Amino acid sequence: MEYIDEGQARLEPFRFPKGYRGPDFSVWYVTSSGEFFPVSHRERPGVQLPFSGEFSFAGYRWLVPGVYSTAKALVVDLCREVPLQAIQDFIQKWNLTLENDDIDCFSKAQRMEMEAENPLELEVSPTAVVNGREHPYRRGTGLFYCAKLEWPGSDLTGEAVAKHYGLNQETGWNLWRYVFPWGRRKQVNTLSLTLQTDRARWPGTPFQVKQAGEQVELIHPRTGESCTLTVRDFQRDALDSDRIPGREEWEFPNHLWRFTYAVEPEVPGLTIEDGEEGDRPRPKPRPETGRGDRSGEGGSTAAFVTAQPEAASIGIIGGADGPTAIFLRDDEDPRRHTAFSALRFQREEPAAWLPVFRDAQGKRGHFVLQQED
Repeated sequence: MEYIDEGQARLEPFRFPKGYRGPDFSVWYVTSSGEFFPVSHRERPGVQLPFSGEFSFAGYRWLVPGVYSTAKALVVDLCREVPLQAIQDFIQKWNLTLENDDIDCFSKAQRMEMEAENPLELEVSPTAVVNGREHPYRRGTGLFYCAKLEWPGSDLTGEAVAKHYGLNQETGWNLWRYVFPWGRRKQVNTLSLTLQTDRARWPGTPFQVKQAGEQVELIHPRTGESCTLTVRDFQRDALDSDRIPGREEWEFPNHLWRFTYAVEPEVPGLTIEDGEEGDRPRPKPRPETGRGDRSGEGGSTAAFVTAQPEAASIGIIGGADGPTAIFLRDDEDPRRHTAFSALRFQREEPAAWLPVFRDAQGKRGHFVLQQED
C-alpha cells in the first residue's frame, strides 16, 4: 500500500493560561463562542429573543428555553428531558459503579451497545430556519445534568444552566448550546428548528475467519433479520511504516489482516470491524536514555492510500492514539466489500470480527418556535 496524501496533528499537554480563573457561574453572558459560561467577555453579550418552544421528538420531551441574537450568530439553547428511571435502568443493566465506570472495563462490542442504549447519548444535528432561510450550526457545547445522580465530577456547568432555566431537578437533562452563524445580525421574525439524529450502530455476534469460501450467518440484533456472508479472500497485509506521519519520534503499528466478502441479501449500513482495538503507537527510544519520550503522547494521524490492483480507495482514520480504523470503498463492484483489522505491531490474526449494523436512517423533525408577546 502506498500513501498518496498525509497529514499529522500533535496533541500537546494541556495547560491553563497564566491568570486563568475559570468560568463565573453567577454571570449569564451569552456569546457566539458556543460555551455556556465563556471566560472571555470581549464579545458583546447577545440579546435574548422572545422565542421559545416545547415539543416531542424521538420519544423525548424537548425544550427551547433560550434564543439569543449576537453580532456574529444566532445562539439557541436546547434541552432534552431524560426520565430518571431510564438512566437508573441503564446503570443497573451494565452494573455501572464508581469502580468500573471506565471504557477499559468493557469490550468493543459492549461499548458500542452501551452507546446505542444510553438514554443520555444522542447526537443531534440542528438547522435553524430564520425568516425562511436555513442556517446550519457550526459549533456548540453539549453536556448532561441529573441532580439525583451522585457521581464524581458532576458538571457544575450543567447545574448552573439547569438552575438558570428552572429545569426540573427530579429528572435528567441533555443540555446543548448551538451556534448558527449569519453574515450580519438579523431581525428575527420567524424561527424554526430542524433536528436530525445520527443513525445508531448495533453490534452483532462476533465471528472468526480462517480461509476463503467460508460462510457465516449474520443476524441483526434488533430486527432478527439474517444474511449470509461469504468470504472471497483472506490475507495479511502491511502499511509502509516509513511513510506514516510522525515516524521520527513514534513507532506505529502497521500489520493488518483483510478479507473481501459478499453478503446475500445485501444489508444497507452493515460493516465488518475488528472485534478488538489495535495497538497504540509507542515512542521511539532516545539514544541517550534508551527510553521513549512520552511528553507528547497522543499523536494523531490521518492518511489516504490506494490498494492495488483493485480499483478502490482506502481511508485511514487516526485518533489520539494514532491510526485506528481503516475503511475501503470499491469503485468497480459495490457488492464486493473489504474488511480490515485494526493495526498491530505483530502479524497477529484477529481474535474475532464484529458485524456492525447501522440504522437505515436517523429521526428527523421540524419544529416552529413560538414568539412571545
